[in-house]
Amino acid sequence: MKTILFLSHKYIEKHKRQCCGVVLVVAFFISALTTVMIYRESYRVTTDAVNTYLFGKDLGIVYNADLKKVKENEDLIKNSNSGITYTAYKLETAADDLNIYIGNIDEISMDLRSIRMLEGRLPDSSNEIAIEHLTLHMLNINPTIGEDVILSVIYEDIVIDRTFTLVGVIDNFIHRWQRADGSKLSVTHPPPAIVTIPDSESFIYMHIISGDYMFEYDFGGEWVSNFMNPNSSFLQEQRNHIDIFLIPIQVFFVIVMILGISGIIVFTLSERKRYLLLLRCIGLKRSTGYSIVFFQGIELIVVSIIIGSIFSILFSYLIVSLSNYFGEGMIYAFRFSSFWLAWIVSVIVILTLLFISLCMFFTKKPLDTGQKKIRKRVITKEITKSLEKMWIKSMAKAHRTQNYFVIIITAACMFVAVFGCFVTLFNNRLEYGSINTARNEDYIIHLVGGSANEEDFFIQLPRNIGVSQSSLDELYATDGLMINSAYILYSTSNFFLYKDSDYNSYFEDLVEQERFISHISVPQVNTAISLAGGNNGDVLIEPYIIGMDYKTFINTINVTNGNINKNDFISGKVIIAPNTFSVGETLTMITPILINESISVNNEGRFDFVINHIEIGATYNASNNARFILSAEYIIATDSTSRYEEIKITNLVKNDSIATDKLEGTIIRVAANSPHTRLINFFELTTRQIRDLRNNLFMNSITIFTFIFMITIAISISTYVKVRTSLRSYILARAIGANNNVIVKLLKADTHRLLSVGVMIGTALAFALSLFLLQDFFYISFFDIIVTMILVAISTYAIMYLFINIAIKRPIKLLLETNVSEQLNLQY
Repeated sequence: MKTILFLSHKYIEKHKRQCCGVVLVVAFFISALTTVMIYRESYRVTTDAVNTYLFGKDLGIVYNADLKKVKENEDLIKNSNSGITYTAYKLETAADDLNIYIGNIDEISMDLRSIRMLEGRLPDSSNEIAIEHLTLHMLNINPTIGEDVILSVIYEDIVIDRTFTLVGVIDNFIHRWQRADGSKLSVTHPPPAIVTIPDSESFIYMHIISGDYMFEYDFGGEWVSNFMNPNSSFLQEQRNHIDIFLIPIQVFFVIVMILGISGIIVFTLSERKRYLLLLRCIGLKRSTGYSIVFFQGIELIVVSIIIGSIFSILFSYLIVSLSNYFGEGMIYAFRFSSFWLAWIVSVIVILTLLFISLCMFFTKKPLDTGQKKIRKRVITKEITKSLEKMWIKSMAKAHRTQNYFVIIITAACMFVAVFGCFVTLFNNRLEYGSINTARNEDYIIHLVGGSANEEDFFIQLPRNIGVSQSSLDELYATDGLMINSAYILYSTSNFFLYKDSDYNSYFEDLVEQERFISHISVPQVNTAISLAGGNNGDVLIEPYIIGMDYKTFINTINVTNGNINKNDFISGKVIIAPNTFSVGETLTMITPILINESISVNNEGRFDFVINHIEIGATYNASNNARFILSAEYIIATDSTSRYEEIKITNLVKNDSIATDKLEGTIIRVAANSPHTRLINFFELTTRQIRDLRNNLFMNSITIFTFIFMITIAISISTYVKVRTSLRSYILARAIGANNNVIVKLLKADTHRLLSVGVMIGTALAFALSLFLLQDFFYISFFDIIVTMILVAISTYAIMYLFINIAIKRPIKLLLETNVSEQLNLQY
């Protein structure tokens, strides 16, 4: 053992630079893979934290639980890590529909719903309160922590002014809570926006926030599952999407790591060949030789793992810090599981290569000088070719394996860079497709439910779904909001009587499109025709009609003929028609009114009909299948169950975050009070898209830079090995008259050729796969994606070209400083 340690340390002492270089190179490869693993874990933890903040981590909520059953099962609730929130009083405000409640949210509920204190603390007594941040602005008060606040509280229909001490401000949790609640029970029975310790047990309603147990129907209330809890299939799918992007990168890093470590180990053993053969000459046993090399290998592994792990911790921390500085916050996830893969790969690769190489060195064959026989070559006309082409061809044959290695990892690096850019942009376009079209609005409230059939005159069911007229009026009255448009499309049905004796080209086209209703399919159609003054043979035509409120009509429609009086339009006396009609024509419009949804279809009393002889007050230029424009106010006045189905809104104060929070509170409340509607916040989506795109591009850039760094090391090693193993060839070229400039040119040409081939292969594969994926998404404009990919390809090639030129300076210097005569006389 002493002999092994002595010989091993003597070699390390004699070749300090070589040993340190090998350790650093292996450490860099370990560090690169570990850094990707740490970043992947940090990215996943951050994504989970964001989703938990937005949707909570509870399994579900029992809304309006029975107080008696809650008391009977207090132990079950406590043992299941569940929380309770309840409201005790309602706050009187200037606007009756604000629905601000005072109550209590316990600490478990705060944790399960990811409710955070912005400042201060939760109350400890009934005279202290903590208020949601947005509610402070809605109440138009701005107290500081410790100040008294006077609130008008309703006790059993009696309004009492009560003084509370403000002890804390809570983040805007009600906004997030209601947005993630598809049942909208949190709108009709919201959690308390003002938290205190009520001095009585007379609660208006109570909710149980489930932690570890599904309290379905156990407490007399209504159970609503949290489909976005951390264990949900949706969030698991989101984690899988992260892995789809990052796992191939990890696989590639593993492959490059294996190739890189293999290259440096093979080079190290080739450098030790003379040393090992010399030891054999003086009688070194095979087992001792194995022990020496394996002992050095273990030292290499241990030291490289330690240094590489330290590098990866520092490098990944730097990446996360830069990501937090330039973008949204990222959580640094430091876990042992991020290290083991790189450690295992490095141990297996190093020990395997050492074993194979030692088997080759310590053979039973007799020792020889290692000189190769010189084979005679016939000089042909190929001598007329340029020296550069001949040299590159010769080097390609002599170093085929090394060249393939350089080309493969260069192509892979280029593919990851270019295709990674495509994936980042492409996924961003898909996820935020609705905001990548030309638009002027910041918010849209639109209908997402309901169905219609012929038996019900194509009236959309259920009724009372959408945005009411009073809610629209509230939006119009809100300072800072501009209503771009408000539409009714399917909420109600309106028909025109088309008599058999008349002819109208527009109506004939609708008949050909089968946009009419006959008495055969709908029992009450004859009743409607008779009320409208029609006869047998007449039909009800279903025209293309859109309902607009008056302001939307004024702002969006350019009338070509006629004039519209506001009162006539709102009262439904006039309608705007396509320019195929003439101003002054009168049409008979029949509007079925569904009296009661519960009445059977065949019951004659299911519908009532409103007949209106409506005049065409104006026309406008329109294309085929153009719509008639009818007053939305008239539609709602005629059928009180009709609602607006789409409202587009612009925020005029988007640069004022406080005012925007207040406006969004109003919009959210309107959307929440409008059944079967969805709110699209383009303002928020645009901010989120820019954030996600910036973070993903940053991650992609870091990945590319890490790849280039690794590729530079690998190509530098490959070039260094190639120079050392072909040193006599280069020396011979110098001996027959090739000057230093020619030698440098040959070496650079060979290196640049491999780089160019790898870059072209990687870029071609990336573009081919990108175009293949884009063909099924024709609605995505790919021009900017392709242009960005081209810029990334050019930039990546330029960086690699620069780095590789720097990397080969050392072997070039070694070559030029080598003594020609000494090297030619050297015998292996």
